[in-house]
Amino acid sequence: MNSIGFDVHKTNVFMVAVNDRGKITHCREYPTTEKNVIKLVTMVPGPRQVMFEEGGMAGWMKMVVEPYADKVIVCDPTQNRLISKAEFNDDKSSATKLAQLLLLGNYKEVYHPQGKAAELRSLFMQYYYANHDITRYKNRLKACFRQMAIPVSGSSVYNPNNRADWLAKLAEYPHLHSHATRLFRIIDRHEKIKQKILRQMRKLACKQPAYKLLQTMPGVGPLIACGYMAQIVTPDRFSQENKLWAYAGFANSHRESGGVIYSQRSSQSGNRPLKWVVSQHFRVALRCSKPNRFKDYYHRRIQQGKSCTDARRDTCRCILSSVRAIWSKEKPYRNDHVSKPQ
Repeated sequence: MNSIGFDVHKTNVFMVAVNDRGKITHCREYPTTEKNVIKLVTMVPGPRQVMFEEGGMAGWMKMVVEPYADKVIVCDPTQNRLISKAEFNDDKSSATKLAQLLLLGNYKEVYHPQGKAAELRSLFMQYYYANHDITRYKNRLKACFRQMAIPVSGSSVYNPNNRADWLAKLAEYPHLHSHATRLFRIIDRHEKIKQKILRQMRKLACKQPAYKLLQTMPGVGPLIACGYMAQIVTPDRFSQENKLWAYAGFANSHRESGGVIYSQRSSQSGNRPLKWVVSQHFRVALRCSKPNRFKDYYHRRIQQGKSCTDARRDTCRCILSSVRAIWSKEKPYRNDHVSKPQ
């Protein structure tokens, strides 16, 4: 099996291939085009496996290379310390080290969905970024009032029915009045875009059984169901629940050497959009008027002496385990118990 490493940029792509003994057999650099990428892959005799790092062009590279390789891997660049921490690093050395890591099997793969799953993930990411943009504009809007010591708290300032009253408070400050007016318009426009994206997501997701199945859980509506489907894609990807916890950013970071523990804390890595979905699910589940297993679990952890942060983290893990179990077993949520998938 020949191993091929690609260092991909928008202007050029560098390819290095090594054989099963680790000897470099091919080393080329071409402008980044689909034709050139295919040429670089096919010049290496099969069987061949290809690896490149996750990035803005990773999805395009995977789509182009997949028909011409026996195995295509998109790897996590944050795990490639051999490359990122090297004192000397250029395109050739990066591609060479990627090929060598692929030969050794020393990499962490990044999952890239295909077809409708990729379309749903793209729509969800558009919603996710639009929502974050709205939050930034809302913070700027409140800052307009705080500059003039006008108290502003809660969400009443965003209510269209109260808009005229709030703008009237800035009537003496024309520059802030015009800025707040523009921010209101931007927020309205982004809200319309966000709702349009949500309708597109629901239309695409409702064709899959998991969409209705996930909504049997307390706190799960169309948005959260779409988020789980977009980021997890299929529960079969995770053989154990702790792997799903790590993927969502709820794992533990542990550093030990010579029997001495140097660091033990919550992990800072993981899939941020999925972590946001789980966090939203947690908040809605806690606000539900009816009792549910997640709310009870959270309050029970608090009573056991856990901090709010630890209790919330444990509850989010419980939520993810339930999502995986329900989805894998294809059975609706039961408030008493959901057994783990076999």
